[in-house]
Amino acid sequence: METKKRFNGKALYQPSGKAGEYAGWAVNFYTGCSNNCDYCYCKRGVMAHVWSNRPHLKKCFKSEFDAFSIFKKEVEKNIEDVRKSGLLLSFTTDLCFQCMHRANELAIAGELSPDYFHNVLMPKTKEAITAVHNMKAELDNVHKQIEKRS
Repeated sequence: METKKRFNGKALYQPSGKAGEYAGWAVNFYTGCSNNCDYCYCKRGVMAHVWSNRPHLKKCFKSEFDAFSIFKKEVEKNIEDVRKSGLLLSFTTDLCFQCMHRANELAIAGELSPDYFHNVLMPKTKEAITAVHNMKAELDNVHKQIEKRS
């Protein structure tokens, strides 16, 4: 029986080990995160050498446009498998930052109305950030209690 080689592109890849439990495919355009969670696996271990407290576009990409172009080509090449196995957006950063960064770019370019940005996007983003921070606080408390027992 022939074993299929795992795909490992610049943007799209097939995670291995425990990461593979979440989805058959993943993409990480950024590394770094402003949440600074106590339990974060990225700031320790294999990611520690590229980690920061602020998301940065991965060095293999020239720009966000380049990252998306590469991602699109890699997804098109593997679309059937991606559809079957699912795609996880980002093991290595905070997705809220990426969404807000893109929204700012669209607003500056005149592609996103200021009313929509201020009256819809910002309130929804604040709600999401509050929810994420509350979950983070709960998980930090659980993590601290586990450490006390150890």
